[in-house]
Amino acid sequence: MPASAPLRGIEASNALAQAIVDTVRELLLVLDKDLRVIVASRSFYRDFKVEPQRRLAVT
Repeated sequence: MPASAPLRGIEASNALAQAIVDTVRELLLVLDKDLRVIVASRSFYRDFKVEPQRRLAVT
C-alpha cells in the first residue's frame, strides 16, 4: 500500500462530510474546542453573506 493511501482516505472522508453539511438547509456550524469554525453549511454562508472559508482550523 502506498504511503499516500491513508491520506486519500482521509481526504475522501472530509469531502463526504462537507457534502453532507452542504445539503443541510438549516444554518450549521461545526466548531473546534476553541470555538473556531471547522466547517459551515452553504446556507450559513449565504444567509450571513460571507465567503466560504474551506480551511480547517488546525494549529
